[in-house]
Amino acid sequence: MVDRCLTPSRVVVQAHGVLLETDRQLLSVIMHNLVDNALKYSPPESAIEMKLTTPQGLDLESFDHNGRDVECPGVTLVVRNRYVGPQPPDCSKLFEKYARDASSSGLSGSGLGLYLSGQLTQILGGRLTCEIDGPDMVFSLCVPRQPHDVETNS
Repeated sequence: MVDRCLTPSRVVVQAHGVLLETDRQLLSVIMHNLVDNALKYSPPESAIEMKLTTPQGLDLESFDHNGRDVECPGVTLVVRNRYVGPQPPDCSKLFEKYARDASSSGLSGSGLGLYLSGQLTQILGGRLTCEIDGPDMVFSLCVPRQPHDVETNS
């Protein structure tokens, strides 16, 4: 995903040998949407930071923020980027279907990426949250380390 970015030097990934058993395709869609949004809705010269943390302490001090999901029993992927515009986006509305912030005017998108990511995260048995930390948007994706049983209606 990062190698397909037009400016891969903007994306900084911090991870240390984290093993995760989950649906690769669903996780890929979620991660793609988070990174795509971060690249699209941040100033062109700003860095996009990604970090993986686990309850066992793989918490890199250079990327600390107050809202990290310390209750996540699995793996937490944090994506942090600067937001554009004078006001931060309303995190409570970003996961709604067709949600588009005022700062997205003139940018491509349908307002479905974060909605879809939230739905896919639930299928994985995880949690996807957003918060504002100063000038930054911080998305935290908590995914269980092991796949869970998903009930299907047959």
